[in-house]
Amino acid sequence: MCAAISGCSLIGLSDLTGGSAGDAGDASNGDDATRPGDAGGAGDTGDTGKAAMTDAAAGDVGFIPDVSVPTCDGACGAPMGFAPILFALDPNTSCPPGTTTVNGPADPSIGGACACNCQIDQPPSCLPIVLTHDLGDTAGACSSVSSFTPTVDGGCDNGGSIGLHAYWSIPPPMVVAPGTCSGTPADDPSAVATVASRMCIDPTCQSTCSAPAGFKACVMASGEVPCPGGYATHHVGNVTVSCGTCSACGVGGSCGGTVALYSDTSCATKIGSVPVDGTCQPTGGPATLGSLVYTPAIVNGTCTPGSATGTVALQQELTVCCL
Repeated sequence: MCAAISGCSLIGLSDLTGGSAGDAGDASNGDDATRPGDAGGAGDTGDTGKAAMTDAAAGDVGFIPDVSVPTCDGACGAPMGFAPILFALDPNTSCPPGTTTVNGPADPSIGGACACNCQIDQPPSCLPIVLTHDLGDTAGACSSVSSFTPTVDGGCDNGGSIGLHAYWSIPPPMVVAPGTCSGTPADDPSAVATVASRMCIDPTCQSTCSAPAGFKACVMASGEVPCPGGYATHHVGNVTVSCGTCSACGVGGSCGGTVALYSDTSCATKIGSVPVDGTCQPTGGPATLGSLVYTPAIVNGTCTPGSATGTVALQQELTVCCL
């Protein structure tokens, strides 16, 4: 059985030898429910189809000994190709003596097993820009718009030999070019949605013809096979998840940084620096501005991952059919 999901890895079944007398029962399904017979007559599984079992806890990996699907010709009126078993969607219900207890994930569905990592390959660019600023000579009062609007490219740019006021306020510029990113799929097998189940299997099929409290009398076959008409279908097995490619990611953030101010034209003698955040800050002036350097920085940078597609499948699958 294979269903499309968003997900990647393996979870599976556990084989607990014999019935667990200490487990709590569940009376929700009534006592001694008899398995309905199949009008088609005698059944023959014809296949001993073994299913490798692993720990049912999500994310655990590691196979333990196989459990065989019984071969019982027409036992308990089971439909052809199926063997009678006891089945419960509760791994704490005690199997009766003489049966092998098998816990495992049933009916896996999409969950959130596949996600995407996001890697920034190239951050957004804040260069080149036309640098604007307000100015003033009193702390916190950058109220005049400057006519000096140099184009800066991150190198040593001409300061125009203007008179440098004591305070500047430089608003954050717009991003010039968006960044680029890449996404890689990341699997989380614990996020596969499954239903915990318990099966009680008797190689002779004599102990599984009628259901004690907490169980349904069901039939089972190896592999993915259609259930007879009127039966509810459950699929149990080792869950494997394969993640596909990721959809487009996105890079975000705004421009910030600092502007360093120099009295000479070669950016050697520093007067001061002003943050590019829109606040009114001291420049180190008054002085004559010979040159300046804008060093950009990305503020609140983000890398938003895309989504991943994938498939979930059952290995060593068992089909359980219940009325």
